[in-house]
Amino acid sequence: MLSVLCLANAGHAQTALTSSVDSASRYEAFFRQVADVQFFIEHPDPPLKPNRRVVVPRIQDAIGLSDRETELLITLAQGCGSDLQRLPTHFPVIFDARIETLQRGRVSEATALQVQELEQKRIELIHGYVRRLETGLGSERFSFLDEYVRSSKWKTALQPWLQHR
Repeated sequence: MLSVLCLANAGHAQTALTSSVDSASRYEAFFRQVADVQFFIEHPDPPLKPNRRVVVPRIQDAIGLSDRETELLITLAQGCGSDLQRLPTHFPVIFDARIETLQRGRVSEATALQVQELEQKRIELIHGYVRRLETGLGSERFSFLDEYVRSSKWKTALQPWLQHR
């Protein structure tokens, strides 16, 4: 009986972890896209294409947020991106994991733990920004935005394009 409960709990924990990773990855990509759109709004002239202009949709129009809500979203998206860049560099750990996999066919527990800790820090950082967004928007407006993010409509709605002058 205890082993069945442990297996059931492990399955539930794995589902929750997968859901947490999926949510973090989804919001990381969404925040990155919002920050990129804002960058193009602030810098519409691409240096290598002097006869073209970058056209970007207004985030408010694409998503259906107010100006205040959009300002909050942009601030948090840019902050999340900056904080993610400041996470301790994980390339040595990832490199070690790949070498160990090639040499031994598996990753050592110590390396796997380091990779897992780095991933957990990334997930916690992103979820912290999502919680701040929820607090700032309120539960009703956040639910609206969360549904939009989960629908993946933003992947096409927030795409900049080049326009000839």
